[in-house]
Amino acid sequence: MDISEKFISKETVYNGSFIEVEKRKYELCDGREAYRDIVVHPSACAVVAVDNNMNIYLVKQYRAAFDRILLEIPAGKMDAGEEPIECVRRELEEETGLRAGKFTHLSSIAVSPGFCTEIIHIYLAQNLEQGNTNPDEDEHLLVSKMRLEAARKNVFNGTFSDAKTISGVLLAYEYLNIKP
Repeated sequence: MDISEKFISKETVYNGSFIEVEKRKYELCDGREAYRDIVVHPSACAVVAVDNNMNIYLVKQYRAAFDRILLEIPAGKMDAGEEPIECVRRELEEETGLRAGKFTHLSSIAVSPGFCTEIIHIYLAQNLEQGNTNPDEDEHLLVSKMRLEAARKNVFNGTFSDAKTISGVLLAYEYLNIKP
């Protein structure tokens, strides 16, 4: 049975600085019509930066949507026309001051596919060199590092609450074939 929905029309109900909200009309597989509220996002990149001692670099950042500071892997939205690898290089250096000699694409995840088009491309960065940070004007970050094995344990004890960090830590841990 084909359960696809057929797009009929859309109306932009909000146009913000980097997201739009659309009200989309679809024909359901049973012939009825339904509306879907969709957040259109330019997508983003995130990076698990691992040094030679198996430490990862994290950032503490205030997140207004949750009214608290979260501990996360470095990440940021993609600029128009920017390729994911360009974004991940830029964000790693802006947020941590690190440059990497090697990047490996680990996965691309749909953040909230029920209502948002955002995809986060997650990379592993290795062969790190320290440079200078250059955060966006409205970003205030604290950089820290943690053993990758400890970060994996922290996934399961609730230290991390955002999907990109949880996914990134577990993907990097598995990719690097670390044994607990």
